[in-house]
Amino acid sequence: MKLIAITGMPGSGKGEVQKIICERTKAPVVMMSHAVEEDMRAKGVTDINSNIREYATELRKKHGKGVVAELCFPMIDKLESDVVIIDGIRAPDEVKAFKRKYGDDFILLSVHASPETRFERLKARGKSWDMQSIDEFRGRDNKELSWGLGEAIAIADQSVANEGTVDELRGKVLDFMKNNLNAGGKDKETHEVLKMQVIGLMGSIGAGKGAVSDYLHNDYGFEVITMGDLVREEIVEQGLEVTRDNLDKLSKERTSKFGLEYWMKKAANRIESSESKRVVIDGIRYPLDVEFFKKRFGDKITFVLVDADPKIRFERMMSRGRPGFPDTFEKFQEHERRQDGLFSVSKAFAMADHRMDNSNTFEELYEQVDRFVKLLGLD
Repeated sequence: MKLIAITGMPGSGKGEVQKIICERTKAPVVMMSHAVEEDMRAKGVTDINSNIREYATELRKKHGKGVVAELCFPMIDKLESDVVIIDGIRAPDEVKAFKRKYGDDFILLSVHASPETRFERLKARGKSWDMQSIDEFRGRDNKELSWGLGEAIAIADQSVANEGTVDELRGKVLDFMKNNLNAGGKDKETHEVLKMQVIGLMGSIGAGKGAVSDYLHNDYGFEVITMGDLVREEIVEQGLEVTRDNLDKLSKERTSKFGLEYWMKKAANRIESSESKRVVIDGIRYPLDVEFFKKRFGDKITFVLVDADPKIRFERMMSRGRPGFPDTFEKFQEHERRQDGLFSVSKAFAMADHRMDNSNTFEELYEQVDRFVKLLGLD
């Protein structure tokens, strides 16, 4: 049995994704709210509609934030179906509860759309509970995020972007079904699948990764996703100042709470929800990064190491005048040795599929990028 839980912000298209999967698989849908209602009936609670939110809140206080997911287990286990849809994921603890129970048979799929697109959809839908003003819309978003929905979205196993037509969304969902459920149907034949190419960019400090990613963006149309920017975005969302201390603190908090793959999952979801079929992910440093993205994207990703002579890299960094940077070449080398000892950086670099040397001019570096892009057949 495969369990597919669908999450996303209001107006992202969760219902449409669920509809497409159900049409193909005839999968039953387990509503998490129904599990709460069943528990209320069992406890003799009356006037369920008026009390359900408060009841669920009290349940979480008493039994933990994953309790509503646990209430769904008996409902799921008695079903005789190859595929089951879970509706109502709101928080990361619910995701963890399902993962503990069902392991890899549980897949969390997030649906992404921009705030502008979602707001227009909700207005057009015209339901009484939908927001008709931008202030109401933002307020609803903030309430959803305060319950942990943003964190649940961030740790999704896979994602689909929904900025276009229903037919475009259908093609993406059929791709997902084919890859995860051995399903898809004849419609797949009419869906044009453009080959995605992901470049995983790695390199030591001062090697020139930024120059390579900028060139790929400006000359070849690659979207660039930088690992460090994902942390900065969450800092800004929380209304905090973007400082090194805050960045380090948040990064550690997220990996401690949600696992070492938290930021990698967030980057992978961003890649999968991108409208671009050419994406660079800048900032891969550790063997675990390489292993995760290789497992997620297979032959769609190529890892590129940008390297340069250590003395040249040191001089480049000195010219930038960054505060706290080692002020002698010997200290710089010791810093890199210490980093390698802690995080096995050199082991990750050894896993690269392609190497570029940036010890000379930018023109020579760009020529290497041109040859590499041609090698991939993307020129």
